[in-house]
Amino acid sequence: MEHETLTQTDIKNLREFIANKERFITKPTVHWNHDQFKTVRAMPELVIQPTTNEEAEKVVKYANDHHIPVVPRGNSTGLMGANLTIHGGISLDMVKMNKILAYEPNSLTMTVQAGIRLKDIEEFLADKPFTYMPAPAMHWATIGGNVNTNAGGLKAIKYGVTREHIRKLKVVLANGKSYVFGAKAVKSSSGYSLKDLIIGSEGTLGIVTEKSPCVFILDQKKRLMH
Repeated sequence: MEHETLTQTDIKNLREFIANKERFITKPTVHWNHDQFKTVRAMPELVIQPTTNEEAEKVVKYANDHHIPVVPRGNSTGLMGANLTIHGGISLDMVKMNKILAYEPNSLTMTVQAGIRLKDIEEFLADKPFTYMPAPAMHWATIGGNVNTNAGGLKAIKYGVTREHIRKLKVVLANGKSYVFGAKAVKSSSGYSLKDLIIGSEGTLGIVTEKSPCVFILDQKKRLMH
């Protein structure tokens, strides 16, 4: 596919989608040109930090309509270059979408935005009788990045990788529309398992904006570990 270079008209149009202009960065710094490995560097032409699904939808649709490449970015702790804008275009930096939207112990789930860090989830659950099991090495990684790479960590052998702990996803596809895949229920037989297709796709199939990870009862964890 032929990619187009951002024009001043594109920048003007895209700026209208972002309420706070501090989240619309037209002069990216080296902060956005690498991942944790730092062997390959690629500077985006524009960085946009959405805070809502609506903002992400509008940016993705515009970029798709005008053949502008978009690369989602978390906290850039990965080692595989998935967040690098090798064709220029837009870095869709998700770190401002960092809210906990719901905590539902009765269904053993919480619903969070993609940019929340594992560290923030751990701190939120610290005074509650639950924990989130996946433990990749970088605890300042965003859960959206973990979903996109199907991250594991040292607990993966015993408790599984990220895929085993995500019940539901909200994803913005290239047409700018949001779709929900999966369900908070443990068992769902409705349609194809598109949730599992999205997990590990490294942002190539859509932009994950929200997810519902499952949490485990701490007493159960202690019994399993001891």
